[in-house]
Amino acid sequence: QKDKNINLSESKLTSALATATASPQDFLSGIVQNVDTIPGIMNDIQTGIKCDSSLLELEIPLSLPVSFSRPSKQQHELYIIVDTSGSTIMHSGEGGQTFLETAKLLIDGILLDLPSRIRQLQSVRERAINDALPISVKLWSFDNDTRYEAEATIDPSKGASVVEPLRTKVSQMRSGGGTSYDSWASKLQAMVSAKPSNLHSVLLIT
Repeated sequence: QKDKNINLSESKLTSALATATASPQDFLSGIVQNVDTIPGIMNDIQTGIKCDSSLLELEIPLSLPVSFSRPSKQQHELYIIVDTSGSTIMHSGEGGQTFLETAKLLIDGILLDLPSRIRQLQSVRERAINDALPISVKLWSFDNDTRYEAEATIDPSKGASVVEPLRTKVSQMRSGGGTSYDSWASKLQAMVSAKPSNLHSVLLIT
C-alpha cells in the first residue's frame, strides 16, 4: 500500500509538471474528448461548397497551466453580438417583454458593470489573463446581415461613462429581418484572423 501511494504521488507530480510546461497546441488537443462530425451538412457562404459540421465534447480543467496564466501583451477585444431578427419581437414570458427587450436589459446591465469587473481582473495580476491595456468592446447586431453598431475602449480609470455610446446603440436596436448566423461568423473569423495574438472574447445574445 505504501508503494502504491508513492507511485500515485509521483504520477500526479509528473502529470502536473507536464501540464505546466505543455504547449498551447498540446493543451488544447488534450481537452477534446470526442468529435462527432456530420459531413456535408452546410454550405460555405462565399463559395457554396459543402462543409462538414462537428460537435466537440470538451473537458475543461479547473485551472490553466502556468504558461497560460501570464497576461496577454496584446489588447483584449470583446465582441457583443446581438440577434435583432424578426423572431426577437416574440414575447419572452418575462413581464410581457419581447426577447429583444429582455436582451437589451441584460446587455445594459453588463455594460454598466463592465468597467468595475475589468478593474478587478487587472488588480489580481497573478491570476489575470489580460494586461493593464484598456479593453476594446465592439457591439454588433445581426438579422439578414451584420451591422457594426459601436465600439468603445474601456479604461476602468475613466469610470462608467465610457460605455455610454454602447448603451445608446443598444437602446436603439429594433427587431426585423431574417436570421443569418453566417453573416457575423464570417466577419468575426476575419477579425480574429487579422489579430491572432490578441485575446478575443465573444458574448452572443440570441
